[in-house]
Amino acid sequence: KVADGFASPRLARFFARAAAVAAWQLSRRRRRIRALVLTRILDTTEVAARQIVKTCFYEFWHGLFTLAYDGLGLAAEVRDLERLRRALANGKGVILWESQSFGKRVLAKRILHQNGFSVCQIHGRKHLEGFRNSRSWTGGNIIRPFFENREKRFVKEIIHLIPAELFTSRALLQRLRKNCIVCV
Repeated sequence: KVADGFASPRLARFFARAAAVAAWQLSRRRRRIRALVLTRILDTTEVAARQIVKTCFYEFWHGLFTLAYDGLGLAAEVRDLERLRRALANGKGVILWESQSFGKRVLAKRILHQNGFSVCQIHGRKHLEGFRNSRSWTGGNIIRPFFENREKRFVKEIIHLIPAELFTSRALLQRLRKNCIVCV
């Protein structure tokens, strides 16, 4: 919430970097596991994998601290919008896959919104933008509503997945039949 009061994106970037450094220092076990997995998947060195993980920490915190800035992304180069338009022209909707671990997933949806595309975001029932303790009262009543209110500025709606519920499947199928972009 403090980030909303920042007068400039530059100050937000400073705090994002500070938060990323703190998170990096406090999550030694988590970062080692991620680096080990990347080393195996990408067949790369431990040093290269650690750098990727470190960059992901920064990108995660940068994304959180810059949610309040509506002008971000306006100057981004967008590729394959025509491909998205063609897929929507088929009238069967589009599914966009994303990862919370790599890239600026929030920024991508903001850019789509700025280019006239409405996105229906799918989140797990306990989604907390990468925070772990999703079962706590704080997570469900403070953290999740805070980030969802941010995201609702540039997504059409947020649909929560409920495991083993037919309702969720029907809701997704209904959005695709209405030719929506569903981001999972």
